[in-house]
Amino acid sequence: MTIFKTILKIVKTHIAAFIIYLALPIVMTMFYVTIGGSQTVQYETSQIKFAVFDHDQSIVSTALVDFLEHRNVRVELAKDQDQIRDNLFYNQVSYVIEIPEGFGDELISATGTPVLGRQIAPDTAAPQAFDQRIERFISMAERYLDLEPDASIESIMQKTTETALATGTVTLDDVGQDKGTEALPILFRFFAYTILNLALLIIAQTLMSFRKRSILERNLVSATSPTTINRRLLGSVLVICFAAFILNVLPVFFVIGSTIFQTTGLLLLMNLFFFSIVAISIGFLTSTIFKPNSGLSSGLQVFVPLVMCFFSGIFVPLEFIPEHIRQIGSFMPTYWYNQAVIAIESEVRITPELVNKFLQYGAIQLAFAAVFFIAYFVIEYRRQKSRKIVAFEKI
Repeated sequence: MTIFKTILKIVKTHIAAFIIYLALPIVMTMFYVTIGGSQTVQYETSQIKFAVFDHDQSIVSTALVDFLEHRNVRVELAKDQDQIRDNLFYNQVSYVIEIPEGFGDELISATGTPVLGRQIAPDTAAPQAFDQRIERFISMAERYLDLEPDASIESIMQKTTETALATGTVTLDDVGQDKGTEALPILFRFFAYTILNLALLIIAQTLMSFRKRSILERNLVSATSPTTINRRLLGSVLVICFAAFILNVLPVFFVIGSTIFQTTGLLLLMNLFFFSIVAISIGFLTSTIFKPNSGLSSGLQVFVPLVMCFFSGIFVPLEFIPEHIRQIGSFMPTYWYNQAVIAIESEVRITPELVNKFLQYGAIQLAFAAVFFIAYFVIEYRRQKSRKIVAFEKI
């Protein structure tokens, strides 16, 4: 009990940082739940700048050009290949279509799918959207030609254009998802930073404090064996870490409610538990590397979580991080914690693929923890052995 009270006193000296790390989940939970689901997303048809060279000049080709001019911007270009390339390169035009002679007759006779010439602007998604519109017009025309073989070409082209231009309203409903469920992955992604900081704050600072020379000499003459002291010390540290874990998750439960006990929430909790083991192992290992009251240790305890979280996509989405930075991040446990969160976030329901990914990422995190714990016990064993030799020499 004395050791436990001493650890609480050590934590109390860092009470400001401790409160900040515990308050962050509360603030973030309320923020994301408040704004989540209140945003309206509007989709607008993009206007594509295109040029056309119609060598057919038939009813069909004219109808196709009229269709493409709707909701797009037609640009007049001279039949000069250098000018066309310059306009495409500088995005003055995104798509240049060339309708060959006999295009209309080939479509009407159904002898094959008409082939159009095309030149597109580099590094843009506009050509794909424009291709889809052309294919939509041609497929609609072929369908009307099959359904009404006796109808006039003018009538078929009119119906084709009207059908291809038809629009509708699409409403996207998130079935089974609410604001809390949408906010959970974002919150749990940030938990990696708070849990890691709390583990370093509680474990590293506590163990380094107990390694001060005055405390070590007092323990050597104590009636309690060093093994018992170490066992009580480790047990007390783990109890406080578990309490910090609960205090991190508890605000989420109070704000979100039973949503956290749905499948997504339970997987995220399990993933966070895996990472908490990793954070504890990092805290133990850090306590053996640095000396007590070292300014370097305090600086690195702040710097290390920031670097690990940044390289792993905790603060910045991975798609915005350069490839070589992501490769470095893959050697950090936070990267695989984030990969598990991404896998859970991207799936609508539980699938075998998701379970396999989740178990794989969890196993990688536990492997990191095992390596860190082994390194800690090896270093600590050598340190304990050297202490016994020094103590024996003094006697």
